[in-house]
Amino acid sequence: MGRLTIHMDEALARAIRRLAADRRCARAQVVRDAVAEYLRANRRPKAKGIGACGRTDVSDRAEELLRAAARIRVRVPLIRSKRPGQRNLTNAEIEELLS
Repeated sequence: MGRLTIHMDEALARAIRRLAADRRCARAQVVRDAVAEYLRANRRPKAKGIGACGRTDVSDRAEELLRAAARIRVRVPLIRSKRPGQRNLTNAEIEELLS
């Protein structure tokens, strides 16, 4: 197991000591658990490569699949507004609202 030295304010150090005492474990275990949970919650999604969807017929059916995608209907407005018609949005602002 590797070793890491970290600096933290005294209030955080006290909280870690209290939690370790409550759990009856080492402070290092509390920190390891917290870091592991943080990394799990902030994991970057893995990139999917070519063919990752599992379908092998996409290139053969490209035209058919594109026609099917073009038939999909979208309900307007995509973003409900409290005051319709009162704001002009840039593409960047729309992207931000949809993300």
